[in-house]
Amino acid sequence: MKLALLFIVGISSLQNVFSQASDLQIVASAGSSFETNEIILDWTLGELMVQTLDRPSGMISQGFHQPLYTIVDVKYLPRELGNIIVSPNPFSTDFTINMSFVKPETGTIMLYDLSGKELWRKDFEGNTIMEQYNASALSSGSYMLVVSGADDSFTSTHQILKNQ
Repeated sequence: MKLALLFIVGISSLQNVFSQASDLQIVASAGSSFETNEIILDWTLGELMVQTLDRPSGMISQGFHQPLYTIVDVKYLPRELGNIIVSPNPFSTDFTINMSFVKPETGTIMLYDLSGKELWRKDFEGNTIMEQYNASALSSGSYMLVVSGADDSFTSTHQILKNQ
């Protein structure tokens, strides 16, 4: 009897020793996140795949519930400082950045792909600035154009789209 009990306990223990732990995954087709001062609500509906590929050149992530994600905030220049217009948007071969400031400004224009890689950088100075960028070498997709003042006095972020 003792031998049978020892055998059953031994077999039960082996299952725990050789079992695999699996990561929790969510399969959904839609989702969102809402946050207030008191609660955070994340929801999904029918998500098809969740995966993150991490390479030296950058991280590619698909699916909503990821271990690390960044929310990109698109900010515009306050009207009391001036106006920044990126046109055309969407663009196919090139786009123009027209900036007019109330007082002379200095700063930098930067173009990023969605992985955060900087593609272009140009310094500016003055009240009225027009810069043109030849984007024919870029592939179709979304890009972020960031205009920031010297000493971070302002930041204006524009999402631009290149089509074929």
